[in-house]
Amino acid sequence: MISYSRITDHYELICKYEEEFPDAAAPLKIRGMLKDFQNLFALDQILTRLPDGGRLLEIGGGSCLMMRSLNKARPGKYECWNLDPLDGSGNGPVSETHAVDGQTPMRSIAGINIIEERIGEFSPTLENASFDLIFSVSVMEHIPIRDWPKCFDDMHRLLKPGGFVCHAVDLHPLDLSTAEDRLIMLRLSQDKLFKPAETEPAPSISDVRSDPDTLCVSPFEYARWLRYMNEPDGPYRRVASGNSVYVKSSA
Repeated sequence: MISYSRITDHYELICKYEEEFPDAAAPLKIRGMLKDFQNLFALDQILTRLPDGGRLLEIGGGSCLMMRSLNKARPGKYECWNLDPLDGSGNGPVSETHAVDGQTPMRSIAGINIIEERIGEFSPTLENASFDLIFSVSVMEHIPIRDWPKCFDDMHRLLKPGGFVCHAVDLHPLDLSTAEDRLIMLRLSQDKLFKPAETEPAPSISDVRSDPDTLCVSPFEYARWLRYMNEPDGPYRRVASGNSVYVKSSA
């Protein structure tokens, strides 16, 4: 199933999870980051599809905002893992292994097992068919698109039969071919390995661009992101989220 970020969906997710997950859904904390929607999208998929006691793997989770929120609200509900090199990639956190002078290494996180490796490396540390749900939030766009097939191959290896894989990917900038390439590869790379979780037509990039309900990053957060990434100032560019939910065949 391929979808994209929509204003009405975001509002419904905020209303649904604000009380139980205030760290992720409190309106006063939301400033228009695309991750505001993406985190809630992932949370909704996890709570909808993952059984109690299920094994959950986040790809490139960094400080693991969503899993920390889960553990805080529903302690012990899932077995949580984070696969992330923690080497500062994409301005993410660093571990003690990669910290240099002036950097503060990320501390261990209670209730979350961290494996400092990359998806697509077929780490022997993680056993085949050992996870019920694998997800990522704003991570795949930091991986060269030519490497996506091997990353999804690795996820297929790690996922149990009948398990789910869920991703939220930045379509940035929405007006250029980069966004279209990511949306297409998000579908093609997974269609070869999994089945869509829902039988809905996949949207085209034209659908995302023209829909007045498409949710994009706010101008405030776009300007902040440019400075955070040390990018030169420029005109506001629309950035939406391309989302996918697939299931591994149980056969």
